[in-house]
Amino acid sequence: MNKLKTYCSRLILDHSWLAPAALFGALQFFAPIGYAAININGPQDVNSQILCPIAGYMFAILIGVCTIMILVAAFIYATAGGDEQKVGKATKTITYAAVGVVVALVAKAFPNIVASMLGQTVTGC
Repeated sequence: MNKLKTYCSRLILDHSWLAPAALFGALQFFAPIGYAAININGPQDVNSQILCPIAGYMFAILIGVCTIMILVAAFIYATAGGDEQKVGKATKTITYAAVGVVVALVAKAFPNIVASMLGQTVTGC
């Protein structure tokens, strides 16, 4: 059992530098920065210049946090050793991560929902 704990610990510690790199990459991929000044002329501009970037950042951050939560839960499962409390804690963590993914998807869709309520269409979001 100690060998498994040592192996899992080494695996996580040896690859822990990937998490910040993956989060930074997700931020750059899903929510590129490109707004130096905001010129708002109507509801369409509010949606595309304010809500879309905020939703993109929220999506990227929440997906990164959920990924870390799933990795932590996997580590707890791997080191549980049959302890029902640890298994229950890992199950709850994975459940919360799944709820976080749903919240991230709703955050990504929020500008489209607002636009449809205002009778507008969203482009580039």
